Amino acid sequence: MNIALIIITVLALVCICLVFLYIRKVKAMNIIIRGVDLIKEQDFGSRLLPVGQSDADKIISLFNRMISQLKEEKLKLKEQDYLLNRLIENSPMGVVILDFDERISLANGVAAEFLGLQEIVGKIIFEKEFISHWSCIPFCSGY
Repeated sequence: MNIALIIITVLALVCICLVFLYIRKVKAMNIIIRGVDLIKEQDFGSRLLPVGQSDADKIISLFNRMISQLKEEKLKLKEQDYLLNRLIENSPMGVVILDFDERISLANGVAAEFLGLQEIVGKIIFEKEFISHWSCIPFCSGY
């Protein structure tokens, strides 16, 4: 009977240890999954809290630093984009910006007025219907 009691006690302790280890690992994994969700949602204001495990806490610390850097860079880009858009819109010269498919991605009012079109964003610059509006422009007559 003593041996059976010892075996049951050892098995119970092993089960308790396994449950404890499982909970710690699951908690760390859930925090990492939460971090991935924050990135997907582009929530750069949230931070993850340490879980008390050195390896997981190192990853959490790295994640928090990366999120802070992303937030700062995103803010800088927004500021630069805002300034560039204000400069383009208020320029006394016509400004047209093309994407890689020669489609107009941005144009200011002066450019639209010069080209005689109200809506030019999204148009492909060398399409026949678009070039017909340019017939009065000497540098485009060869197209």
